[in-house]
Amino acid sequence: MGVNCSELRTDWKLGIDAGMVLRAMGATPEAIRARQPRFVDLVETVVAKHQDCLRPSAAIREIAVREETPYGLMLENGVQLHGPTLSRRLAGSECVVAVVGAIASDFERCAQARDLVHSLIVDALGTVAITALTNSIFREVRAMVRERRLNATHPLFPGMKGWELAAGQAQIFALVDGRAAGVSLNESFMMTPRKSVAFVIGIGAQVAEGPGACEDCQAAAHCRHQTPSYAC
Repeated sequence: MGVNCSELRTDWKLGIDAGMVLRAMGATPEAIRARQPRFVDLVETVVAKHQDCLRPSAAIREIAVREETPYGLMLENGVQLHGPTLSRRLAGSECVVAVVGAIASDFERCAQARDLVHSLIVDALGTVAITALTNSIFREVRAMVRERRLNATHPLFPGMKGWELAAGQAQIFALVDGRAAGVSLNESFMMTPRKSVAFVIGIGAQVAEGPGACEDCQAAAHCRHQTPSYAC
């Protein structure tokens, strides 16, 4: 099987509202509504105006594990998922789901900012959208594995502790045709467009869900976007 066996999905419903965007900007929605209602009105206007520009898509592939090694997993097509974190978090996986997703590549252009405030709101909207897409995919995967009476790990992202960014991105893009979702890698293994995501989920009877993504993130100590769980 090759990477062209990825399934492309574009039917995601993200359910974004102004409160979610305000929280992504570091604000408490209830407090800012009382203090700066005009700003909240602006956020609501921007969110309503640019919802149609988001157009989330995701290339998804489920692939069986051939062998578990001390360093990670060897998959059925010969691609290895390896790294200190992966060998621990994916232990017991019978298969993995690899995902590359994005908000539409023209989102930044169609949501071109007129000023700094507008730019910050649009950027927060994109951040909320890519997080909501990740959550939606994880919920579907978890529902699917429960029907099979299996377990799933939380999503594991390149760049997290113990999974170096360049190696992780290369491994996922060897499994999934990210171009189908409009995503490409540059020479530094950063994804284009900016509001993109790549991750894997381990599936099996013996896998452990493990800690949430924030606990493994190197930016957790100072990130304002933390959420309790990817199942929220």
